[in-house]
Amino acid sequence: MKNYLSILMFCMFTTVLAQDFSDCKATYSLDGKLHIPCVNVPELGDNYQFEVDMEQLSITEEPPQFIVNNITSIETEKNYMLVDELVSVYDGDTFKINITGWPPILSEISIRPRGVDTPEINGDCSFEKNLAQQAKQFTSKQLHNAKNIELHNLERGKYFRIVADVLVDGKNLAELIIVNNYGRFYDGNEKRGSWCED
Repeated sequence: MKNYLSILMFCMFTTVLAQDFSDCKATYSLDGKLHIPCVNVPELGDNYQFEVDMEQLSITEEPPQFIVNNITSIETEKNYMLVDELVSVYDGDTFKINITGWPPILSEISIRPRGVDTPEINGDCSFEKNLAQQAKQFTSKQLHNAKNIELHNLERGKYFRIVADVLVDGKNLAELIIVNNYGRFYDGNEKRGSWCED
């Protein structure tokens, strides 16, 4: 049973004080999901796992039931990063960062904020290039003035970039760019329109 309940160790965790969970009945389904109804930690959201000690209560019921003896820790999913160093800003929607602990191949990795498209520095017309410089200056100001730059929901993007929700002092960078008319919403799937048509 321990093989099924082995917990992946993530870097962020919150220790839970030892409690008596002897009256708590947990269920474990064959698809690998463990439900412990006696524990509620809403501030952690949905992406957390438990490291538990349990005794088997029944093997005949579906789903199987267990008695929870102790919960030793709550493990949160490692899909959040705090930027250590802003290396450079290429344009309104691309910048490079460093994060301590990442392997050398990921040093000075390019980040693209999710949900926004800005004009290209090497655009198709002088109008787009001018807009691109303005967008770059805006993004650069937001990033350089921020006390904290956070990356959430990281995933691999095109051109060896990481796509993420970028927060600057708690504010979504993509939304700031769009609200201030330096870019427009882009979900990454549809074809981007020309900035030269504006």
